Amino acid sequence: MRSKKITAVICIFCIVFTINSIAVFGESRYTSYIVSVLDTLSDNDASCSSTEQQQVNGVYRMAQLLEVLVKEYDSSDGSYADQADQIMDTLAAQDSICEGEPQQLSNGLYRCVELLELLCRELDSWGIYKTYINNVMETWNRLDESSENADQQAVNGISRIVQLLRTAAYSLDSHLLYDDAIDTVMDWFIKYSQNDESTDQQMKVGTEAMVLLLRIIADEIDEAGAYSEFIDDLMDRYVNADHKNNAGKATVSGLYTSVQLLATIASIADQ
Repeated sequence: MRSKKITAVICIFCIVFTINSIAVFGESRYTSYIVSVLDTLSDNDASCSSTEQQQVNGVYRMAQLLEVLVKEYDSSDGSYADQADQIMDTLAAQDSICEGEPQQLSNGLYRCVELLELLCRELDSWGIYKTYINNVMETWNRLDESSENADQQAVNGISRIVQLLRTAAYSLDSHLLYDDAIDTVMDWFIKYSQNDESTDQQMKVGTEAMVLLLRIIADEIDEAGAYSEFIDDLMDRYVNADHKNNAGKATVSGLYTSVQLLATIASIADQ
């Protein structure tokens, strides 16, 4: 019980820090909504009675922030924004019929895959990664059909999220400064995701890779370095959190840190 309480306090402190940091940099189109998502993360965390509930809380907030990013980067006639709305409608509809946290987790991760697909297509203005994105989505559908339970679906979802974040990171690396860092994360992810047989460990590896890629993306778009100190502090807290020997808590920490990184990315994009 003591360990869980310490983890929750660390998470909530970081959430409050994120909210305050976003507020400092001024009000833009989505600022109020981004802050409300972080408020919801914090409020729901206080009422969660298990790591499974915390994981659902984290991934649902991720979906909300990915929706914001899709709309911020929508350079079309608004069709991507409309598709994002439909995905969020699906999230809510599926949530209403989920029988428990494992199904809710896979629901949230699957919607994040769909939102990230839209974002990657928006960022890939020259179509360089079109074939790769198509292959990721085909793999996602194929593995979903062969999944025997919600836990396997969740692993499928987090793995595709990592692959799509790789694409987003490459697309945003306009100065070719982060190629090696992206490749290092992906090599690590492939190595350890193949070695881990349990779904809990695969989720832990996937969320860690997700955090590392989101940190790269945050650095890429924060060209002025306005958020660099905050991002460094957030990553230090994530790395030093007392969760390494508990896969469930490590996944919660990874999801919560990802929410805060996505909030930071969305705030920068909204300036």
